[in-house]
Amino acid sequence: MVIAFVCDGASTNRAFIKLHTPAKVTSSRVVFDTVNKHVPDRLLYFFSDVPHLLKTLRNAFFNSRKTPRNKKKNPQLLRKNGEYIVWDTIIKLYLSKKRQDLKEIV
Repeated sequence: MVIAFVCDGASTNRAFIKLHTPAKVTSSRVVFDTVNKHVPDRLLYFFSDVPHLLKTLRNAFFNSRKTPRNKKKNPQLLRKNGEYIVWDTIIKLYLSKKRQDLKEIV
């Protein structure tokens, strides 16, 4: 019995998920679940593949830089609370923490 659909964030997969009516409507309008048509008393859940999401997040951080690698492109900058998140900051954080014991970090 199928209880979940796990996929990457490809546009075809996102479009497939959007075709379904959510069992629980949220303010974000994101479809997390839908009624299982073969077993109506059970829900079918939609999940994104976590390794793929982590890779996408890493790439977004990597591409967030003050000067673009490609001269034809504008810089792509991530922001949180009005502050920029750039790849160099991630590198500096890693370098400052890599020698610390895990207990010290937490």
